[in-house]
Amino acid sequence: MESADDAAGNHRRPLPELKAALQATANARGTAYNSREAVIFYFENDNTGAKSDANSLVWCLEDVFGIHTTVIELKANDQMPGLTLASTVTDIVMKIKSPPKRLRSLLILAYAGHGELDPTTGFVKLIAGVGRQNIQWSYLHSSFFSDTNYMFSNIDTLGILDCCYAGATRDKGQRSSQVLSACGRDEKARSRSDGVRSFSQRLFRAARNLSKTETSYITIEMLVAEVNREKPDGAPEAKLTNHGGTSPISLPLKDTQTTPHQRPTPNTLGIDATTESILVELTIPGAHSQVLEEFKDVIAALPAQFQVEIVDAYQSRSVLLLLRMSEVTYWRLSAGVDFHLIGRISGPSLIKPLADIRPQRLGAKENVRPGPSKEGA
Repeated sequence: MESADDAAGNHRRPLPELKAALQATANARGTAYNSREAVIFYFENDNTGAKSDANSLVWCLEDVFGIHTTVIELKANDQMPGLTLASTVTDIVMKIKSPPKRLRSLLILAYAGHGELDPTTGFVKLIAGVGRQNIQWSYLHSSFFSDTNYMFSNIDTLGILDCCYAGATRDKGQRSSQVLSACGRDEKARSRSDGVRSFSQRLFRAARNLSKTETSYITIEMLVAEVNREKPDGAPEAKLTNHGGTSPISLPLKDTQTTPHQRPTPNTLGIDATTESILVELTIPGAHSQVLEEFKDVIAALPAQFQVEIVDAYQSRSVLLLLRMSEVTYWRLSAGVDFHLIGRISGPSLIKPLADIRPQRLGAKENVRPGPSKEGA
């Protein structure tokens, strides 16, 4: 797994600022959207099984969540596939755009197929199987995720990328937008053409699993955690990148009756402990005695469903904390706090406390410097 702040660097916040960010993120509520639409696209010139993956995504979004989907096959002779995609999305956005500013809508933009890392921008580039067709992430971001696009002023965006290097997306904004990726920024995804289950298939299965639990809403944090919980050996872990806002994107199940005035509360977001945990590092400026005690109070004040534990702490020029938390909690809190992700762990530490492994004190006689021998006298 990789950190939510790998591309931006670890931001060391003073404790008061960190406390405010944690509280705001933990207490943020999801939005009951006025309208929800999904656009799934792939290149016609593809050899990864993207068309079948598009079907899996349709089943996931329509059958589990009741979200209307539009599927776009970008034709092999299309010399400007980005504009073709933007034209269709613009038409949909104009239809779902809510006149009252207080009502929000959700657009889901999903892609399946090939991807490569652009050496110039450092971001993922969506490419056809053969030929020069491509769509740059920077184009997708400015068109559908950026705050500068006035058409999206009251529309949140969720991206789903099932391709290699899918985690290589970045840029921050104010409105809620997230990208759910099949793998990290330097990893390759596995496709149906490899003879294995694709990320899109695993996402559909994760959504069905969660729909059978006692919940009326499923957050994207819950989805990525469930996908990773059932990750096959050899497959990369799914990633979630927050591109703006602290409110979670929550999807009500298909049979759930909701209105735009019913907003999911933190208690309905399904954040709970899992069998595996995430270990992260957090660095806080300040004197260790004050910072450590105050931070203990900060995490103790978080809602009960947020599972956070201080594993260890060290003093350097700042205070370095090792924290353990559930995966859902990690993804949720990462929307407002920069953690340095160490990895996924299970069970207690394999190393005994220092007091238990310290060598026994040597006896007094063994510490006495030997005197001269009789032969040397």
